[in-house]
Amino acid sequence: MEVKYLDDLEDKVQTLITTLENVRKDNEALRQELAEKSSAVSEMEAENNRLKQELDALQVDTTGQKSKLETVTQRIQGILTRLESVQ
Repeated sequence: MEVKYLDDLEDKVQTLITTLENVRKDNEALRQELAEKSSAVSEMEAENNRLKQELDALQVDTTGQKSKLETVTQRIQGILTRLESVQ
């Protein structure tokens, strides 16, 4: 009976060892996956920041162009007003 008990105990210990090894492998795989995803997130954040800066520059440029367009429109209206007064 004691031999059977020791056999059962040995089987349980081996099962625990196998389970531990599997958990360690899974843990390492998850760590690797996390590192890869973290790297991808960092790349996306860098791209996002670059795009935000580009958008800000475009908005500044658009504001400048709008201001120029308003100035040109006012000048054209002035010219048209003078032409209408001549007719």
